[in-house]
Amino acid sequence: MKEKNSLIKHAVLLNGFLLFVIASFALILLSGCYPQVPAQAPTEPTVDDTQPGVEITEGPTQLRIQIDGDLLFDFDKASIQPSADPVLQKVADVVRQYPDAFILIDGYTDSKGPDDYNLDLSDRRAVAVKDWLMTKGGVVKATMTTRGWGEAKPIAPNTNPDGSDNPEGRRQNRRVEIIVKK
Repeated sequence: MKEKNSLIKHAVLLNGFLLFVIASFALILLSGCYPQVPAQAPTEPTVDDTQPGVEITEGPTQLRIQIDGDLLFDFDKASIQPSADPVLQKVADVVRQYPDAFILIDGYTDSKGPDDYNLDLSDRRAVAVKDWLMTKGGVVKATMTTRGWGEAKPIAPNTNPDGSDNPEGRRQNRRVEIIVKK
């Protein structure tokens, strides 16, 4: 009988302690006397546009990521250099933030070589970037399209006003543009 009374006494004390803890917690919540943690917006991955050879333009309906072709490919090649992996991984991180977007990958070359060769090379480069994004970057898109423009649509002159070669202009024209239509 003595043990039974002792157990009942401990149970009452434990219940009283639990009620005290629950009541105290309720008072703290109701009174607003608890630490306020400021809400922070989740940070989205971004491409480092301070990286030489990467330029980002964002508008209300699309995001355009322009990558220097020399950063991605060796001269006259369509296979992606391993050194381009970190930049393309950041691009993939951004593209995955727009799961319902239409993605367009455009490849461009300079004006050296025949038009048909440059058109084919630019197309193979755009496809190489798409394949990289899907296989290594985890981008799953049925709405990802590639186009090769060859030497069409230059962003800089391939030659100087006197007709001589303009290596800097040609370098700027060798590029891949990834357009994310929001």
